[in-house]
Amino acid sequence: FNRVIEEEVCYTLLVQEIDRLPEQCRKVFKLVLEGKSNPEIAQDLNVSIETVKSHKQTGKKILHERLQHVISTNILLFMLKTMNL
Repeated sequence: FNRVIEEEVCYTLLVQEIDRLPEQCRKVFKLVLEGKSNPEIAQDLNVSIETVKSHKQTGKKILHERLQHVISTNILLFMLKTMNL
């Protein structure tokens, strides 16, 4: 039960930090959360797939820096991987 609460808190923090990402990173992450693939995101945002990948990489780095003091790295990486980030 405590693990479920911990995961929910971590997810909430992650979503809050996604909202604080630079605009293009935030747009990419929100589309990922909607279940869209890199090609779909690239088409929606009218950018290349490489640009989508770059925004994901930048966003993950920012999220790690901002959340590493609150969420263990292993949990954060697991959550990002689960979200296809």
